[in-house]
Amino acid sequence: FPPGRPKPRGSHTMIRNIKTRKPSFALRVLVQERFAEIIAIEVAGYHSSIEIKDHTLSVTIDSLYETADKWFIPRRARKAFRSVAFEVLYFVGEHGLITRGADALYELTPFEFHGLFSSLVAAMGDADTMEGWLESTDTLALVDLHRSQTDMAMQDDRHTIT
Repeated sequence: FPPGRPKPRGSHTMIRNIKTRKPSFALRVLVQERFAEIIAIEVAGYHSSIEIKDHTLSVTIDSLYETADKWFIPRRARKAFRSVAFEVLYFVGEHGLITRGADALYELTPFEFHGLFSSLVAAMGDADTMEGWLESTDTLALVDLHRSQTDMAMQDDRHTIT
């Protein structure tokens, strides 16, 4: 603050005094895994258009907004979610995500995996936010994510020659 100007009082000082818990390593991994499954199952395969103009490549993925709403992704993390989803599609490949699901991401080195998701985990905020988000999406994950993984496994079994 400029010299001679008083520091603001009220809500600003209260916000600074609130203690936030830093997320544990295990919690950050759980959040990364949940996002990996969401991107592999809910985002991959649903791009709407690709446009190339001069030196610019534009990819439109209409399902990102619906996916963010469906999965209760906090507002402050939505931009990071869109960015990470695109990076994952580009880095791993949409075909790999469609055919192998989140396993395509789990096959990356820990350094690569963490590098892809670190900005999104940081945008999620503190431990309470992460725990609350995981808890609020547990049932949805059991129904939508695990059902899709089971469907993929059944398709693999049908294509296996014995």
